[in-house]
Amino acid sequence: MDLASHQRALLELIETGSLPSEAAEDPYLRKVAASQGLHVVREIVARWETFDIRRSCPLTAAALDRSGRFDELLAASSFASGGAFVESRSRLFLEEVARRENGVAGSVARFELALTLVRRGGTERHVVDWDCDPAGLLEALATRDFDAKPHPGRFRTVIAADLPGLVSIEQLPDR
Repeated sequence: MDLASHQRALLELIETGSLPSEAAEDPYLRKVAASQGLHVVREIVARWETFDIRRSCPLTAAALDRSGRFDELLAASSFASGGAFVESRSRLFLEEVARRENGVAGSVARFELALTLVRRGGTERHVVDWDCDPAGLLEALATRDFDAKPHPGRFRTVIAADLPGLVSIEQLPDR
């Protein structure tokens, strides 16, 4: 086995915990696969991913903590295609939550993703609709006040680089 194949097999072992079939006969890789050290490395990677996501997606993490779904959605997110940079992993996480979640958590993820894209130089306008006042909700999430009850109603946020503060909020008429 050449060095590049060996390194790819080690990376897959760390990322998935299983040995690729083409490396199954390599005695060193089999030894690593069975080692306690691999378990420790995988646990460290998982803890760093959790730390990075909580730090880079604080509002979405708080919304998911509020509903008790953070760990579930973190586990459902595949970071393998994201590379080593927290920016790409946080984008993958926010996209996964926005795709899978309706209601508060989905709206918060879409909002946080749009805000991240605009802050990084994106020129598109993003629209997120809400079934409660997003200002009160986002403030409650930022302070982790899970007992706060945001004002119900129909609201829309627009996130764009040309807006003061990057965000505008409008209340929509009731249906």
